[in-house]
Amino acid sequence: MTQPKKKQDALGKGIRSLLQNIDADLKTAAGDLKKEVIERNTSIQRVALELIETNPNQPRKDFDETALSELAASIKLHNIIQPLTVMPASNGKYRLIAGERRFRASKIAGLKDVPVYIRESDSSQLLELALLENLQRENLNAIEIALSYKRLMDDLDYTQEQVAER
Repeated sequence: MTQPKKKQDALGKGIRSLLQNIDADLKTAAGDLKKEVIERNTSIQRVALELIETNPNQPRKDFDETALSELAASIKLHNIIQPLTVMPASNGKYRLIAGERRFRASKIAGLKDVPVYIRESDSSQLLELALLENLQRENLNAIEIALSYKRLMDDLDYTQEQVAER
């Protein structure tokens, strides 16, 4: 029985050694993840507002100007807490997936750039993500909700069951 125990110890040391090398590549001496590792893996960047295009298929059509002004005041004070979500567009810009209120309020607040998650998506995913993100919000009106469900069924050929699952 003592013989297998020695083999396990040797194997364990090899794995530990390998993991230490990985840790050295990913972490600082203090044990925190290196900044470039966090940015590469979460894909959060600051992008100029002028490089972000709104989604023409945005389900939300009504934007309360008073609420946008209040959000802009908050953004001036605290910046943006939750990054916007964008996808690369073919023209070198970014297409907005989620966060149009924050995008509009950032412009009002005078920001030049905003934090964004960059997500690789195609056009059908863009529509689905925009619709679903807005449906999860409480303040869509009943017409916007109904139109969003209808668009999922018409544009993406979803059945009523598929819409209900989402």
